[in-house]
Amino acid sequence: MPKPAVFLSVAAVVLVLVVAGVLLSGGGGDEPGPAPQGYAKFSGDFGGQTVRFSYPRAWGAAERTTEQGVQIVRFRGPPDAAGERSVVRLNAKPDTTADFDVQFNLIDGNDRLQLLNDNQLSKEDVDVPGAEQATKRVLEYDLKTTAGVQRSRSSAIFALGKRGLFVSLIVDPLPAKPDVDAGAVLESLTLDG
Repeated sequence: MPKPAVFLSVAAVVLVLVVAGVLLSGGGGDEPGPAPQGYAKFSGDFGGQTVRFSYPRAWGAAERTTEQGVQIVRFRGPPDAAGERSVVRLNAKPDTTADFDVQFNLIDGNDRLQLLNDNQLSKEDVDVPGAEQATKRVLEYDLKTTAGVQRSRSSAIFALGKRGLFVSLIVDPLPAKPDVDAGAVLESLTLDG
């Protein structure tokens, strides 16, 4: 029969190895990994919940809050020859009392009212760390520019946090020469708290 001191020593070593393995595998929480090259990490507090995602490092940001309490953070790329810009936009509504489907339909409907000749290419449920429910949707629409009408694409994730925070993260790249990786931005989204 092993002595208690030997048993405790072996148990302590096993515990240290298990904890080290969890931390090395990234299982130590929802902390996002590093941003892709050329991207920075945004981290903002919205009603006690933290939202994080990657955006192109060189892009400027503007923040505002609507009369309805929606907090908006918008990153814009440099203008192209026609003066158009790619956009990454976060809309955050803390303390949402409506369920996910009601919020999704409201935000999605408001966004689509501003688009011309839009067509939903895909809509699917996705996993977002820290979210109770999330949906990704991709649209194509006509964008009027000084150079004429161009077919453009918008990708977005809509997510409901565990304490009532509803967010939409929308990526609208330039149609002719995209300067943002919509997949990298959307896949980096996390909600904490």
